[in-house]
Amino acid sequence: MRPALALLIALFASSCASPLNVAVGPAAWPLRGTPASDASAIHRRPLVVKVANDPGARPQTGIADADLIIELPVEGGLTRLSVVFQSKDPSRVGPVRSARQSDLNYLPTLHAILAHVGASESVTKMVRDAASSGG
Repeated sequence: MRPALALLIALFASSCASPLNVAVGPAAWPLRGTPASDASAIHRRPLVVKVANDPGARPQTGIADADLIIELPVEGGLTRLSVVFQSKDPSRVGPVRSARQSDLNYLPTLHAILAHVGASESVTKMVRDAASSGG
């Protein structure tokens, strides 16, 4: 019983402590971590552009301005890039490719808008359903 009483007293005493003074720094872009000149802008929805990553597609255009790049495997040992822009708008990005079912795994987490060129019929339906439900 004594250990429980000691724990209760310690919890009570710590709840009476004064709050920590934590300095809040300048607003930062959540995906990049760099300072944002406009604090309200950090809440804008990211744009995800599907970009080819096969050897014939390189060098890609516009990916150096991305806040985040996600490389995802596709068929035949190739990969595609999901290029995420939030802190600045790209002037040009490409080559743009089709959406994949795997894109639906991370898009809701980012609350992002997806830019792509085509998709299979089943993936198109899933993308539309996700968009209409706010995903």
